[in-house]
Amino acid sequence: MRLSLLKGGLDTCICKANLFAEGNEIMATYLSNVKVIGYEVKAELTETVIPSDMVKEAARNAGLPDALVPEKSTKSALIRAAKAVSKTLKDGRQSKTGRFNDHLARKVLDNGIRTVVGIVDESRDEANEILGYEQTTTIRLNKESGQVEAEGSKAAEFKEEFDLYSVGLTSGDIRSYIYRIIRREGKGIALIPTGGLYFVPEPQVEVIERLNKFTTALSIGRVWYDCKVESENALEWVWDSAKRTVKQQLTDILRSVAKPSKTVRGLEGRKKDLAEAEALVKAYSEITGFGEQFEELLEEINDAANLIANRIGEVEAAKGKK
Repeated sequence: MRLSLLKGGLDTCICKANLFAEGNEIMATYLSNVKVIGYEVKAELTETVIPSDMVKEAARNAGLPDALVPEKSTKSALIRAAKAVSKTLKDGRQSKTGRFNDHLARKVLDNGIRTVVGIVDESRDEANEILGYEQTTTIRLNKESGQVEAEGSKAAEFKEEFDLYSVGLTSGDIRSYIYRIIRREGKGIALIPTGGLYFVPEPQVEVIERLNKFTTALSIGRVWYDCKVESENALEWVWDSAKRTVKQQLTDILRSVAKPSKTVRGLEGRKKDLAEAEALVKAYSEITGFGEQFEELLEEINDAANLIANRIGEVEAAKGKK
């Protein structure tokens, strides 16, 4: 953990154990008289690619579910390799932002049979104020055979990048896995709409420790977390974040239920999602003490449950008529 003083003053602070170890008596005394409600959590990982088997083994050894580790994908490896090639400037340097590349990676088509990506060279005629584009490399994936072919001026460079990305999972994949664990195992919620900064209730701190065991085994970085001390500002921030999270879950569930192609099995899955949303509401109602405000969300959840029950009845009735 680390010390960080944010807008809420001492709402965010370093762990008691570390403070006592460092001999910070003033801060330790302060913490002994406050209530830690949870932790702000953020994953900081180095950019790399790691074999998926190694990632799954590290997850199991850390006591984390390896079934949630993303599966490596030939299509994803192809697209990532093409984008990596497109960030190589004409002088051999790498474009960090990708905003002013000399090459562009563009998807030509993507259907059930194949994926085709083109790498386009961009030229600038400053005298006449004209941009020119020429597709110099074409990459094809046959989805039935899994075979990948590349032809053109960047074909060799693409193959080198593809061999790297096809090995396993990127830091982005692993970061997504970490945040999925934070949400599922740690009952965490995003503190900002775009994600990247999460709140985990105090009883689930051991989940963060397991995640750090996981990242340490992979030598990829760590999951930072700071104590969140009970205060009016902290409780309101957590409550607003929990409310936003549940509202988004309900929106996604209702959008899914409305699809005419839904099966009974699919609708039963949405019932499970709804139960998880309800559990989240109750948990954060207790953490924040905003029980009355959460009653509105519980009503919306009950309405969604009735809607799902009606949809299941409709699907079963339609199935019985066939």
